Amino acid sequence: MANLSIKDFTRWMIPRMTMAGCHITDIEGTLGRITSKEMWPTEWGKTADKYLTIAQEAEKKGHRHTAYQMYIYAMLYYYEGQKILFEESKRKVELFKQMMDIYKKIMEFCPYPIERVEVPYNGIKLPGYLHTPIGNGPFPCLLFIQGMDSSKEEWHNWGRFAIERGYSLFCIDTPGHGETRHLQKVHLDIPNLVKAASVCREYLANRFDIIPDKIGVLGNCLGSNYGFQAAAFDEKFICCLIILVIAEFKTKTGEKDVPKWFIDMVRFFTGDSTGNKDAFEKYRKDFNLENMDKKVKCSTHLFHPEEDNWLDWDQVKKMANFIKGPITITPVKGVPVFEGNSMSHLVPIYEQIHWVLPVAFDWVEEQFKNKSK
Repeated sequence: MANLSIKDFTRWMIPRMTMAGCHITDIEGTLGRITSKEMWPTEWGKTADKYLTIAQEAEKKGHRHTAYQMYIYAMLYYYEGQKILFEESKRKVELFKQMMDIYKKIMEFCPYPIERVEVPYNGIKLPGYLHTPIGNGPFPCLLFIQGMDSSKEEWHNWGRFAIERGYSLFCIDTPGHGETRHLQKVHLDIPNLVKAASVCREYLANRFDIIPDKIGVLGNCLGSNYGFQAAAFDEKFICCLIILVIAEFKTKTGEKDVPKWFIDMVRFFTGDSTGNKDAFEKYRKDFNLENMDKKVKCSTHLFHPEEDNWLDWDQVKKMANFIKGPITITPVKGVPVFEGNSMSHLVPIYEQIHWVLPVAFDWVEEQFKNKSK
């Protein structure tokens, strides 16, 4: 597998970071100080510490709005500090726990309610945050299935897009993601994740503040595959929103191998690199949509870039073949803005997320309203 320099590796991550809410000057400033992988957690920790201090001072003075925003920055930067450590690491866990602790402050100062919940599943508890509009409800709800190296806290800023449109967003660490991977040491297994998503939908349907027949599913990045499979498995989801379509698992881009970091990431989260023998190959097999017993019957919206150097438009065509219900496809036009080489995954859909998310969440709102007709 080809190796990338820190500079090359981080180019594609900039849109991913800004998509979550990181500030571009903090990103460039922090990356500019990093010349080796070993420096990554330290330098991101310094950036996070800066905003944690500002947040704490603002809180002491009673400036809730400033404290809220600064805690968000601190949380995101602690999260970034542990992201590329695809190994069992004390430092990774420390940064992850710091991020979780700060999120408690974010919940305290958030202008709308956020509830931490734990969904019992297969002998473990799936931790999640339920973002809910102000009021008595009940409300429709969108279940968020994230990508491989993500955590429920990272997507905090997406909550407002649901809240502004009158429905809830449930960000959950499914088995092998976030808290379940780093603290509970649960490995990622796609069939297990798909079943867990169905259990989460059932949990939501039994809550007093959620409308049971108005629950959709959102899949992002590698989570687009998991979320799509969840919608096929559980026909009670009324809509499926996909952002960045990944219908097949590739280890090559054109004639070149994907970079080592990508393979290391998959091996870490599946447990293949920590003794879970053959987990990597099982993941590749389970990723194949041909293995689904059913097609997706609910309304589905696919957002995908026309110019993605890893994920061409055939990904959309392949996923569309497994949709039996109404389908909407929105191409994201334009070449990538951020530089890189053939081994960097340039993700133009994340560069344009500032318009993609409002349009995507509008579509979900329409599906919930159509259910009432």
